[in-house]
Amino acid sequence: MSGESYGGHYVPTTVKRVRDGNLVAPASQKINLAGFLVGNAWTYMPIDNRGAVDYWWTHALISDDSYQKVTNSCDFTSIGPLSKRSDQDCNIALAEAQSSFYDINIYDIYADVCHSSSRMYIEQYAKYGSPVHVAMSKSAEKSLPYEPCIDSYVTAYLNQPSVRKSIHALETDYQWTQCSGIINYNYSDVEASVIPLYQEFVRAADMKILVFSGDVDAIVPVTGTRAWLATLNLPIVKKWSPWTVSKQVGGFVTQYWGLTFATVRNAGHMVPLTQPERALALFERFLKNGNLDA
Repeated sequence: MSGESYGGHYVPTTVKRVRDGNLVAPASQKINLAGFLVGNAWTYMPIDNRGAVDYWWTHALISDDSYQKVTNSCDFTSIGPLSKRSDQDCNIALAEAQSSFYDINIYDIYADVCHSSSRMYIEQYAKYGSPVHVAMSKSAEKSLPYEPCIDSYVTAYLNQPSVRKSIHALETDYQWTQCSGIINYNYSDVEASVIPLYQEFVRAADMKILVFSGDVDAIVPVTGTRAWLATLNLPIVKKWSPWTVSKQVGGFVTQYWGLTFATVRNAGHMVPLTQPERALALFERFLKNGNLDA
């Protein structure tokens, strides 16, 4: 089982449901769950939020002054890309910080941004009050050497009548979009921690787990992921070391007792989109032998 971003919640909780079901299901109905993978995974709001702000500062997206204002005025349990609850001082500090990188692609900070009208994921998050995405939605048109609008092409492709017919979606009035305006996030779930599930899975020691992070994502960045992994206090089996693809460093990996953590170099929030070769190697090697050795 695998997922990314908010999959950091629904993958572990689905794994939990499958495991619990297997305990009572007859042999013929048990699901052979060998393990799971999550990438740039939303896990625990206070740690992920603080990790994001630390990432912005350490990657030169915000000033020292903005960093201090945010860290001094914000309760990290009540802010974030999908949360609207914070006090006025925090709102002002966040707005000031984010104004400095409004024209940066927060999902891949070294890629250019798309200004297409079909940027539904940005517009949707902006609709629900995310100040990061509100700022991004106001960015100006410019000439781009990099093609960042692949999502626009996917949207156009999936809404062609011939494609809709082939996937049996022709008889609906709904258009395919990057983000639904009908299905909303459940805030109580956004705020919940899934760290206890990792603790349970590691204790059971009966399946493979890979947590990976594209290292240029600034929305659920590697800094937050490393911070919540540290709370598990897992013994290190194999120390931080590079893993390679095509004689290049694909990222770095640490093997803990019961869990593997890997970074994917120069990958954004959607690792397979921005680094497909490295993502495929990561996926195939982990499925094959549980680690990233070639």
